Amino acid sequence: MEALAALEDARSSGDPTALAEAYQALGMQAYMGGKAEESADYTRLAIEQAWASGDAALALQAETNRLVEDVVGPAPATEALTRAETLHDAAAAYPSVRGDVLRLLAVLEAMIGRVDDARAHAAESVHLLEELGLPTAAMLSRGDQSWVDRLAGDLPAAERALRTVVTTAEKIGDRTLASWGACRLAQVLIEEGRLEDAEPFLAQAEQVDMVMNRSRILGARARLEAVRGSPSAPELVTQLVAMLDEVAFPNIRLDGFVDAAEATAVLGDRAGAVGYAAEALRLAEAKGNVMRAQQVRAIIARLES
Repeated sequence: MEALAALEDARSSGDPTALAEAYQALGMQAYMGGKAEESADYTRLAIEQAWASGDAALALQAETNRLVEDVVGPAPATEALTRAETLHDAAAAYPSVRGDVLRLLAVLEAMIGRVDDARAHAAESVHLLEELGLPTAAMLSRGDQSWVDRLAGDLPAAERALRTVVTTAEKIGDRTLASWGACRLAQVLIEEGRLEDAEPFLAQAEQVDMVMNRSRILGARARLEAVRGSPSAPELVTQLVAMLDEVAFPNIRLDGFVDAAEATAVLGDRAGAVGYAAEALRLAEAKGNVMRAQQVRAIIARLES
């Protein structure tokens, strides 16, 4: 409601800076709620108004928000990477924007297998944002650093990064950031086979509702209950797959189908598990996420052995 009120005030004033900021706020709300098309529309309007205001830093930050949508959306990784590199060059004189772009650039580089570049850029992003005294931005960057680590197959490094995110978020009182980090930490712990260790972080992840967490929490719960032999596990998988049908972001859907595959395999349905994993592979290949595709192929090979 506050963002809508801010938009009405901005429209009354005709101030392009105020309009850009209002559209950005509404775009973020839509994004967190999983409304991809609405988020993209608001982001486009924010970019238009930000450039009209003459404030290059504001405009480049709005462009960076669109880059977030490119990273998590259906845009091929190579195309998004080209846009990220162009935006990185444009943001050279704006350190906070550059730090934000670097974290996204790193993820895209990792997707296509440029792991050394990705790790260097992820570390540079964290260092730059910490030096600027921007703890929330720095922790978002650490979260994406963990994504790079996961794509590289380095789960211990991903765990270290995410534990820092959670503890820092708790210290600064940012419940949304803590929930976001806890969800990703739970994912990593489950990938490491430490299901019991993951459970407290799932409870923390559930404290703030956001599209980035919903299906991942449900997927983690399905895997936990499948391992425990709980009669609720098959229904949790069914609920997960139904939820994924409503998700617009391919990277979230990909993680969900991997969870569905792993839980279904534990439940004894190997054919069903391979089917879910095949859908995850299709999503990874469509994105051009080479590293994740390799990981999913390994899952399929294990399931078929």
